[in-house]
Amino acid sequence: MKSNRIRSRTQQGRVSQLAIRLAPVSLAFALVLPSFSPESLQGHDSLYQYLEVSQDSAGRRTLAISIHLADFASEFGIDSNRSDLAWWSKLDPRDQDRVRREAGDFLHSSFLFSDPLFAKSLAASLLGAEINDENEPARPGCVLVIAEIPPRLEKLEWVYQSDQKRLMVILTRPGQFPQVLDRAAGERVILPLPVTTP
Repeated sequence: MKSNRIRSRTQQGRVSQLAIRLAPVSLAFALVLPSFSPESLQGHDSLYQYLEVSQDSAGRRTLAISIHLADFASEFGIDSNRSDLAWWSKLDPRDQDRVRREAGDFLHSSFLFSDPLFAKSLAASLLGAEINDENEPARPGCVLVIAEIPPRLEKLEWVYQSDQKRLMVILTRPGQFPQVLDRAAGERVILPLPVTTP
């Protein structure tokens, strides 16, 4: 009976030692994984500017930038921290145009693309974007500015100039887990792109 207790305590001791050895590994995963989860990324909308480059199964490539419109409507009494677009339809059309222009100025001054034609298509996308009271699902209070990346481009290159927020770049490709890049103001970003046929 005593020998059974001794064996039991010995086994418990080994289990405890094993748990101690494994604990740092588990802690390491606990510290690393949340920074890449969609939930944690959505929790930093006030700190980050989001840009996503995606490619579908047909090879079509698009770039989307989330613009938080309330950042450009404070002069109309809109709280810049709002995470909804219910206020948009209440603005006078002339005021809506002014918000669009200011958002466009931000886009033009903050994202210095090396390809001027692509930069123009991005600006045109903002001016023509449909804005209503519904939130953009992934980024509450934002409107998506989307432009197709032309097949002739083998890379996408720009300098992020805004000092208000850091830039979160999200790369999505078919059959691959999204890749996330965290960039600060003033950094040059170069993304090699797979060559596609027109």
